[in-house]
Amino acid sequence: MHHFKIHAHTLYAKPLISQKLLDDSFMDAEEWLIENIASSMMKAENKSFISGDGMNQPKGFLAHQRIDVGLGEHGFIEEIKTGAMGQLPSIDVFYQAIEAMPTHYLKGAVWYVSRSALTQIRRLKTTDGIPLWQPSLSEGQPQYLCGYPVILSDEMPPLHDGKASSSIALANFKEGYQIVDRQDLTLLRDPYSSKPFVEFYATKRLGGDVIDFNAFKIISCTE
Repeated sequence: MHHFKIHAHTLYAKPLISQKLLDDSFMDAEEWLIENIASSMMKAENKSFISGDGMNQPKGFLAHQRIDVGLGEHGFIEEIKTGAMGQLPSIDVFYQAIEAMPTHYLKGAVWYVSRSALTQIRRLKTTDGIPLWQPSLSEGQPQYLCGYPVILSDEMPPLHDGKASSSIALANFKEGYQIVDRQDLTLLRDPYSSKPFVEFYATKRLGGDVIDFNAFKIISCTE
């Protein structure tokens, strides 16, 4: 059994709003501010779960060391290389990722794909001429790739021809990643330090890291 120590880090923001705006606004400016802070922090959280370096933020799965597929070792995430810099020359890498994922994790596995990688994926076809990409047939339903749902993520690295990139991953976050959420968003209001503005100090305690390296398979477009 492996033991993990996941540190909680503090996310914070210090926006300013004029007292006049707070007093005269036709809408609830403070509530609007809270919603925007929460939205910005959520984006930062999602990015850190994928690529965070663990320094004053959660450590993302892309930041961990990697090992060639089939050589699974604790502390390393298995990687399938396409053999071409910034390209997806074959559909085989997707089946390799699925085959390498233990059966236990496949039920909750999804693809995390950058927008530029999706552009290349949509051009790929099977030997029968059938597109690998399976678009959703109804609104609200996920897109599929080789039978597994796809999450289009702006946090995944972009894919550019000629440049090495890890733009695609098959992952079961529920089994393989632990999020430590120490507190909800807290907000302190300071009307004195920055007159005529009111300063808000928003904080949130959060941590995260990989706890099961077998639940992630990374496709790297590199040689």
